[in-house]
Parts: sequence; C-alpha cells; structure tokens
Amino acid sequence: SATEGRVFGAASVDLRDAAEAAREARRCVKEFDFKAVHINPVPVGEHRLYDDFYESLWNALEDLNVPLAVHTGTGTAADEMLYHYLPRLRTAQTTVAFTMGNMLACTALIMGGVLERHPKLRVVHLESGAGWVPFWLDRLAASVQGGFRGLDIPGLKLHPMEYFKRQCFIAADPDDPGIKHVIDYLGDENIVTATDFSHPEGRRYEVAVKEMMALPGVSLDSKKKILWDNALRLYPIHP
Repeated sequence: SATEGRVFGAASVDLRDAAEAAREARRCVKEFDFKAVHINPVPVGEHRLYDDFYESLWNALEDLNVPLAVHTGTGTAADEMLYHYLPRLRTAQTTVAFTMGNMLACTALIMGGVLERHPKLRVVHLESGAGWVPFWLDRLAASVQGGFRGLDIPGLKLHPMEYFKRQCFIAADPDDPGIKHVIDYLGDENIVTATDFSHPEGRRYEVAVKEMMALPGVSLDSKKKILWDNALRLYPIHP
C-alpha cells in the first residue's frame, strides 16, 4: 500500500489442500487485489497438477481472472527427484529446480489436459530462462527421436505449442539470449521480463530495461511487447 498502486501482490497457496488453496486465492484477490496466484509445482502427497483434485483451484483462477504463476526452488523436502539425482551439488540443484521444474509443470498442465479443460486459465513460468520453451514444446509432441511428430496426442485437441501460445507466458531475464529463439518459434506475444528484485542474482535490476533494449536480434516492437504490452495481457492490471 505504501507504493500507492505501483506494486501488486501475488498470493502463494499450498497444494496439499486444493479446496483451501482456492479459498485463499479468492481471499487474496478479492480482499487485497492481488494479481496472480503462485505455486511451487513440486508434488506434495499423492496428487499431481492434472488430477481432478485440483479442479477447484483451476476453476477459481479462471473465475478470478488471475494467472497461475509457476515458481520452483530448492529446499523442498518433497522434491525427491532433485536430491536423488544431484545430492550435494547445491548450485546445480538450483539451476535444475528452477528450469526443469518449470518444464515438468508445463508438461503436467499441457499433456495432462489442464489447459484443454480450462481454456481461460493463464500460466506464467517464472525464473526458468526462456530457451527451453521452443525445444520442449516440440519435444512434447514429437517424443523420442521425433517418432510421434505430426500425430495426434490422446486427449488433446491442439499441439502443445498452440496451448502455450493461447494460455502461457515465459518470464525471461532481460539479457536472455533465449528470447530470440522463443520469438522465432512462437512469436513475441508470450514473453514477459523480470528483474528478480531484489535478490542477489537480480542485482542488475537497475539496468534491466537498458539490458532488454540492448538485446541483439530482437526488434523494438517486440521489446515493447515484452516490457509492457504482454504483461498487461497476462496480469489483470489496468494502469
């Protein structure tokens, strides 16, 4: 409130209880005007993001018109895969958790039919880099050695790329070279930028706009969309 409308909140919800998560999302949006609902997608308990268990949460986000913000991290005791594969490799754990965690969440939401069932649900993948998006969307459809490329995916009416273009965004570092690859594959309407203010790795936030404007191979019109227009489509913000 001290920023007089220049800063907005995002609610964090606990995936162990989908009904309570939906209630908390409604409370935070209606009482505090929060603009997104954040999850750590690491599985807790027996349920996965594409299970019926979470339908009440996805319904709530559609009704509230706020996006699902996917942000993974380390230090989660439930993340059995990360610590099984990479024990003691702290720096590698962080890289893998943030990027591959988003790739797995993207897989669950698209291949698990969540975006098919909830066409108004918007999703933003945070702090994972941008470069994985073109490769991963193609690979989800193509499978091993491209053996399924061009074939229908059971339970889905669209190509993974089409779901992403319709409903998903990638939040990229201002100097991320992967931005150009995303534009070449998907276009420039599904990218937003982030500074990670004020974490140590986001220490360049004061020059973030300059870094984005200096990014080679990306047009000025695309940069305008990434810095402003796309975020206004992603979040229910009306400046």
